[in-house]
Formats: sequence, structure tokens, C-alpha cells
Amino acid sequence: MFQTTNIAARQLGIQHGTTHRGEKEIPLVTMTFEVFLTPALAGEISEFVRSTLYTRSEATANQQLRAVTFDASTPTQRVAVRMAPDQKADSYTLAEVKFGYVHAKRVKETSWKVVFSGTCSPASDHQLAQIVESNKKGRFLTFQQVEPDLFSPAT
Repeated sequence: MFQTTNIAARQLGIQHGTTHRGEKEIPLVTMTFEVFLTPALAGEISEFVRSTLYTRSEATANQQLRAVTFDASTPTQRVAVRMAPDQKADSYTLAEVKFGYVHAKRVKETSWKVVFSGTCSPASDHQLAQIVESNKKGRFLTFQQVEPDLFSPAT
């Protein structure tokens, strides 16, 4: 989703669910995040997102929009989570996260924030506890594209 490392994000909520692969039931967690955008971060989602939310010449917030939803069609990502921006090692890593729509809302007159959801299957009960503990707190995220396995069609 983003190429920049350690993006400040706040986890707004989590939902628990399941999916089935063959006869096996796989636990899922859907996390909702909020990120305040700069024109550069908006461009990392896509150039269309950047040019829609910000003017070309001055990189100021487009005043003709209050909110907009994008189908970002982001590939499956590995997300490294840190508790502080200067932390050397990741607190935990989510191996495969599938992202849905990106909802942008103008903040005051000058900038945007985006809210997006990512769904993953926790690797362990400990990782699930880390995700739950992160709810309603700020974290620093680094995204990396990976080949999907969990979200690819079952063979």
C-alpha cells in the first residue's frame, strides 16, 4: 500500500471472523487503521488518489471534495508493526494482509486522513493478543508486497 517505512497509524478497531480452506476453519482478524496523508503518501497509494485529493501545482487539499472512497486494489502485503518510530526491531509482523477500500476524509481545509481495513490470519494466539492490545493505539507500519497464499483460491 505504501513504500515509506514507519508510517504513523492508529488502529481504530478489530473484528474477528473465520474462513474455510477445504475442511479447515481459519481464524481471521480485520483491523481498521487511520493514517494522516501527505501528498507524497497519497501518491504511494496511487497517482489517481494523489491527483484526486490534492491539487497538482500547490499540493493543497482539493476543496471540491469532503470525502471519497477508492478501490485501491492493493496486492497482499506483509505489514511490520512497531510501537515507536525509532524502534530497531519489529514488535510483530503480519505475514499476509489483504486490504479493501480506502476511505479518505478531508481534515479541516488543508489535509486528508484515510481509513482502511486489512484482513489477516494471526500466526499464533500470542500474535492475536498483540493485535488486540494495539486496538485504539498508535503504531508505526511498514508495508511490503508478498505473494498471497491465504487469500489465493484453494486448489
